Order: sequence, then C-alpha cells, then structure tokens
Amino acid sequence: MMEFPASSDILVPKLAPHLVSLVAHPTGQFVASSIVDSVTDGAAVLSAALFPGGFGDTEVLEVIIEKVKESPVLCSLLKSAMTDDDIKDAIVEHVIQSVDSLVSLEKAAEGEDEEAETSFGPATDVQTKKQESEPTGRHNFLLAACFEHGTPEQQASLFNALVKHLPQLVATKSQNAVAVEMVRRLDSNSRSIIYKVLTTDEEGKSLPLAKVAADVRRSMVLRALIEARSEVIPDADMKKLLSEATALADDPVATIVLQRVLEYGTDAMRASLFASTTPHIRTLALHPIGTYFIQQLIESIDDDKKRGEIGHLVVKAVGDLKEGLSVAAGSRVMQKVIAYVEDKDIRSFVKSLTGFDSDDHVQLTDEEKLAKGEEVKTMTKRERKDNVGSVSGDALIHFALHPHACFVVQALLRETKRRGMDSSRKALMNELKPHVFDLAVSPWAGRVVLDTMLTTGSEDLKNAIRNVVFMKAEGWLTETSDRSQRRGAADPTTRKALRGEHISGSDDRANKKHRSEKPRESKPADAPAAAQKPKKKVFRSLKK
Repeated sequence: MMEFPASSDILVPKLAPHLVSLVAHPTGQFVASSIVDSVTDGAAVLSAALFPGGFGDTEVLEVIIEKVKESPVLCSLLKSAMTDDDIKDAIVEHVIQSVDSLVSLEKAAEGEDEEAETSFGPATDVQTKKQESEPTGRHNFLLAACFEHGTPEQQASLFNALVKHLPQLVATKSQNAVAVEMVRRLDSNSRSIIYKVLTTDEEGKSLPLAKVAADVRRSMVLRALIEARSEVIPDADMKKLLSEATALADDPVATIVLQRVLEYGTDAMRASLFASTTPHIRTLALHPIGTYFIQQLIESIDDDKKRGEIGHLVVKAVGDLKEGLSVAAGSRVMQKVIAYVEDKDIRSFVKSLTGFDSDDHVQLTDEEKLAKGEEVKTMTKRERKDNVGSVSGDALIHFALHPHACFVVQALLRETKRRGMDSSRKALMNELKPHVFDLAVSPWAGRVVLDTMLTTGSEDLKNAIRNVVFMKAEGWLTETSDRSQRRGAADPTTRKALRGEHISGSDDRANKKHRSEKPRESKPADAPAAAQKPKKKVFRSLKK
C-alpha cells in the first residue's frame, strides 16, 4: 500500500509515532523500509523519528543492530538519495565500530528453517534433504551496503577492520555477499589481498584455482574477480585452470566460472577454452550441465569460422535428430546454434528435417486435399502419447509435437523469418500445413509451433490455418469413434431420429399426431390426476 500515494498519505502519519518500535521488530521493519523506498519524503520522516536529537544520537542504531539479524531499514537509508549524508556517515561509522560483533558466527536456533543446499544434478537424482544448519553472521547485507554506498575513505576503513576476518568471509555461505562487494568496490591492492586469502585453505596451504572454482562458496568470490576484469589472478594460475576446462565444464559450480571467463576474459582465454573443449563437444553438448558451457562458447566466440565449426560439431553430437532433440540439453544447444550459425548451415539443417531446401516442393493443404476428395489423416491420441518420450518419427510433425524438439522448430521458423530466408521458411511451412489440426489439439507443444506459424506467416496463411482447424474440428466433433460404431452407436442426429424425437416433413408430423389421438374416457371432476411418467433424458456424448 506504500507504493500508492493515495494510501501512503493516510498510512504514514498514523505509523509515524510507532516507527521506533517498528524498525527493531522482525517483521515490522519491512513496513518501515517500504516508507523509505516508496514514499517521496519517507527518508526524512524516518530519519526524524529515529534521530530526534540529531545524527549524533546513535542509541537507536545499537537497538536495531542488537535486536534483528538483518536490517532492511538501515540498508534503505544508505541506498536512498534523500537521506542526509550525516546520517549515512553515522550509520557507517557505527558499523565500523561494531565489525567484530557483526561478523562473529552464530549457530542457527533449533527448529529454524534453513534452505537446503541447491542440487544441480539431473531431475531424477534431485533429492531435497535438510542440511545441518551452518553458522551465520549478522547484518551481512548491511556490511555489503556500506561498501556499495560508502565513500572511498569509509570503504578503506571498513576493509581494514575486516581484513583479519577475510578467511571466514570467503568460506562462509551467508557472508559471501560481503566479500563479493569488496571485490567490486575496492582497488587492485585490496583485491590482491582477497585473492591470496581465497587461494589459501584453513591450514595455510595453497589451493589450486580449479579447486577454488569447484567450491560452492569460494567460487562466488572468484567469479566476482573475473567479472571485475581484475589482473590480480596470475597468468600461470589462469592457464592451469583453463587446461582443466574439460573436467570442469560439466561440474555444476565450476562451469559457471568458465562461463564468466568466456564472457569477461580476453581473446586468448577464449581461444584456449575453444582449443581444450572442442574435442569433447559431443559429450558436453548433451550433458545436462555441460550444455550451458557450450551455449556460452557459441555466444562468446566472435570468429564466424570457429562458430561454424562448433555448430557442425554440435550437429554431429546430436547425431540422430530423433534422439538428440528428445532431451532438453540437445534442444537448448541446437536453439543456440540456430541463432548464431551462418545461413548455409540453417539451410542444411532445414533440409535434414524436411528433405528439401527450396520452394519447388509443393504440398497440398487440407482444403485442397478435401476439394480433390482425398483423405486427410490426423495423428491418433495414442500416436501423440508415444511422441512424448522421444521423437517417434522422421517427419517434421513429430518434432513439432515433442515437448523439447518443438522449440527447435520454433527457433527455425523465427530465424528464417528474421534473416529473410523465405525458401527455407516456406519449406517448413509446407511440411507443417497438412498437420495444423494436430498442432491445434496438442496439449501444448504443438500450439507453440502453431502460434509461431501464425506470427511468422502471411495474413492469407493465418486465415487458411484457421479455416482448416475449424473445418477439421467440426468433422471431428460430429463423427463417432470406430469403437462406438462397432457397438452400434450413431451420431447424435441419427440417434434422435431413431428414437422418434426428430421427424422431418409435415406429412410425418400429421400422421404422428393422428396416430397419437385416441378417445379419452371421461373422469369424474373430483378424481385425482394420474401421476405423469417422467420424460426420459437423452444424454449427449461428452465429445458433442
């Protein structure tokens, strides 16, 4: 409600007398924080309530830091441009003085819910287990906010106060945010100190960079160093890390470090990763973790020749398209290949799916087939179910109806439209036109492709697709299944006629009326009326 002036104008005056108690309350502090973030003069209102005797009165800061573990109120005051600089300085100075108590680890209370460590394995292997609670520090986000919004002098003072706690900050999950913010805001000398601590274990022994990259806590700081394009990482350590890229690319933690090297590293680093991982693309492309590294490799390489080479290797890795595109990893990496390879590679891929690569191939639509009296077959429900696990056929329609492969067909339609490759786009369209009804009744995969056909095709094609779908739907709803016909069933209209409820022609109606007229016997006036027989209800089929 604070986001809307109409309600905040009413709420803020009513809450103003209670702000001192709200900022130290575990849940009330979020309401006080929203006043600073959403109300125009919220920072001034909260500052006046917290510091009635001026910014030198830090008693309320001691209360806040003592009573809550994290204070979004103080973070919002530091972030807001409307907060007085003297108040920001008072908050940072108080934090610097209280550093030792803030970073001291506290074990979580029993019964307190802790998030289980994320598992990046395949979906079948994911098991949610309650991990043993890890000791946590206090006001970690406040420390990070002081580095983010403080002056250079304040950042240097806070770093000097935290230097002795660096081994703990880089190795503790809850305190990683403080170390990451240090890397982003401080100079190269401070980063060198952080890197030295990062590559040293608890016993004082040196850690190889590959082991740091695979550590779920230390890798966060290493990624921040790479993103900052820092030169504090020695060339020898980086070369050793890149030489082990093949073993690290399918690791759920280390692969993100390699992706940051591709994104923020030098051309020499990218070339080294390309040379070391190219021989193993077949394995990595279909790996549930390694596929993300291959996608980033395709996106980061600027050389069209190398990018085309990766594309060819990925297509070979996928191998049999029915098997390769049936898994999520193969579908994702193929979509990335389609977005970055040259036009000739897309034409080749379209030809492998459709069997032709020009618009000389003309295929009759459903309307034309029906006009010529030809039968138009649709996929049965069983065929659509069999197509879910793996692509069940070589035809393009089987790929379009598969929950993973359908996105590859969608990417082909969009990319051929964007690049103006009309012949390839028409080839795909002509192959899919006879099956628009199958796409329309698909649970969702087919409709992904059908929507793309409607957005990438012409207006005439949109109208033709709608006509075919409506025509097929009308026929599909009025027909009876083969099983029902074997039981002697008929369509609803025939059923009504057989039951005598629908007789056409005035002569038939007259004859029926004449047959139904019989002389009625006279009954006494006081005789009770006979109970009428209830009409028999005719239940229509569920499909109708």
